[in-house]
Amino acid sequence: MKRIRQLKNLCGIDVGCTNIKMVAVIGESSFEKSIPSGDNFSKGELIKAISEFYMSFDYNFEGLGIAFSGCTSDGMQVCNTSLQCLDNLSVYDFAHLNCKNIQLINDSNATALAGLLEYPNAKVLLGITNGTGIGCGIVINGQLFTGANGFAGQIYGNPTVDPNGKIIKNGKICSGSKVLKKLSQNSNQDQKQEIIHQAATYLGIEIVSLIHSFNPDIVYLAGGGFNYPNYLDTLIRFIYQHTYSDFLTNLQIVQTDFSSYSGCFGAMKHLLMK
Repeated sequence: MKRIRQLKNLCGIDVGCTNIKMVAVIGESSFEKSIPSGDNFSKGELIKAISEFYMSFDYNFEGLGIAFSGCTSDGMQVCNTSLQCLDNLSVYDFAHLNCKNIQLINDSNATALAGLLEYPNAKVLLGITNGTGIGCGIVINGQLFTGANGFAGQIYGNPTVDPNGKIIKNGKICSGSKVLKKLSQNSNQDQKQEIIHQAATYLGIEIVSLIHSFNPDIVYLAGGGFNYPNYLDTLIRFIYQHTYSDFLTNLQIVQTDFSSYSGCFGAMKHLLMK
């Protein structure tokens, strides 16, 4: 309740590749909604959906935070995304809401800030998202670390070598959407388990590298891709087997308590950051 209380009178949105999650916090109560999006969802439809949710409460919110799949360098405009509904989206598209504090944030960065709500004393927190894609948000001493140009943590495109020796993007092996696609094309249970095991192992390699680079005390996991049978167990076991022991001191690997709405809560937390 305490972590929700600090977000009172704020509204948070998470625009993903398959769903749009929306949360409003009024006083000590939160209200959640989810609608489907997808590749054919238009920018106009997105603006309308967010606006209708925001205005449905007939309430004077103090801020609107919008997390999304893609990048922004200034928190004002989307500069890189694969979704047509987000193409050149700007905070000015919501000027009609008369909200004094509207900010955009990458969804993995928002997830990391949701982690900060749950673990406010974390020295270094890595927020790992696994859904349609994979990503990493980085919080150091209570502040987002986004790199020189604001794009740190874009791990989906990190090159790796697949079992056939081909160099591919790591996200094409370990992200939840790619796992789902492979599972739907295969009816053999043993092979399905191998698909999940392989995906968890490849993401484990990525996370071990991140742990060795940032020495976190919290690795915060969010997204439906972690919910496949044995995915999470395989991932955590790999991490503990292959991380140098000194890096395991005080390390916690945890799942979000915000269910599929971590990006929304993180987007609201972002509104409060200095």
